[in-house]
Amino acid sequence: MLKYLLLYAFLLNLQLVFCFDHSFELLDPHYNKNKIKKIRLKLNHKKSYITYIMDGAKNIFLIKQAKVHDPASSEGPLIVVREMLGAYIAELNKIPANRVRIIPADYAIPGKVHVRIPATLHTLVSGEVLIKLSGINKPFIRQPWTKRFPKEQRGLTYRVIHDMSLHPSDLPLIVALDTFIGNGARRHTSFFYDAKPDQFWAIDFESSFDKNLCKPACDLMSTMLKDETKLTSQELNGLIIYRDTLKKFIKHHSPDELHKKLDEFALQAGIKPGSSLFNDKVAKKLLFYKKTISESYKSAQELVLLLDELIAFHRTKIGDQYLIHPKQEKFNLSDTEQSHDYPMRQNIMNLDCSKEKAEYIIDRIQAYKEAFFNN
Repeated sequence: MLKYLLLYAFLLNLQLVFCFDHSFELLDPHYNKNKIKKIRLKLNHKKSYITYIMDGAKNIFLIKQAKVHDPASSEGPLIVVREMLGAYIAELNKIPANRVRIIPADYAIPGKVHVRIPATLHTLVSGEVLIKLSGINKPFIRQPWTKRFPKEQRGLTYRVIHDMSLHPSDLPLIVALDTFIGNGARRHTSFFYDAKPDQFWAIDFESSFDKNLCKPACDLMSTMLKDETKLTSQELNGLIIYRDTLKKFIKHHSPDELHKKLDEFALQAGIKPGSSLFNDKVAKKLLFYKKTISESYKSAQELVLLLDELIAFHRTKIGDQYLIHPKQEKFNLSDTEQSHDYPMRQNIMNLDCSKEKAEYIIDRIQAYKEAFFNN
């Protein structure tokens, strides 16, 4: 009997690690770790260890691990779970964002600083972090939650509605995701813009599931209905995409399903009864996240009803014939902004890869350095 239980546990672990696709083969316990090369560049972020690695197929990944002195600290290990759950929803719904996998506790891999503590493995997105760019209209899509913001400036605001409408193919999707998962930290350092395909990409979901951002969004919709706030056709289009994306999340991600995923990712990370990472404080945090998920889901349903009412109200005033996506003009970057300073070029060129691949690695690390150091 014990033999079959051990076999089941082994197969379950494989399923947890490889249930998405095969591009993360370096997490396979049988993968030859000698093929993994650590790119020896130090990024001393104040909250996390950031390391870059390259697998045998020359794919580049980023490893992020919270800096915690106490392995049983509730915040450090659980950040991994929250980041994974947010990225899981993004990937499943084809939201433009980087992809994430968990590196479990006690699983050694080149680039992971503390073996005992779980970490996350990230793909890299293209483009430049917005804070670095000048000469373009930088959309503000953050839905802040902290007390330093007045209540009327928390969560979804008119400014966010306006700015997400400037790029309807990407930004309303990212904003809807942040509302649904309670991510109020979408600063200019946590999304990228790639000028060639005219595409925005989101990164960083570690601030998710500890707040109900759907509630202040409901308050804003109620106020806009009461005051009969006038929206442009472009802003209304953005809200329609935002609402339809929320409906998709509500349909596919019930609280029960997300509770199970939260437990599954915690188990995969090594946060389970009997481990050094699990204690009463961690158990209470997990219960708090589940409660927040349930409350957010209920508020999301209310939010969709309010959006339906607001959109119907404006459709009678504007007319359906104008509710089409406006033609987007690509943001323009100067030649100077498209160039890079490559202080790490010599280090990268020592890797066993083509010149083109080395240039790509340099480009990605430079962009991510801007993101993490300005966060």
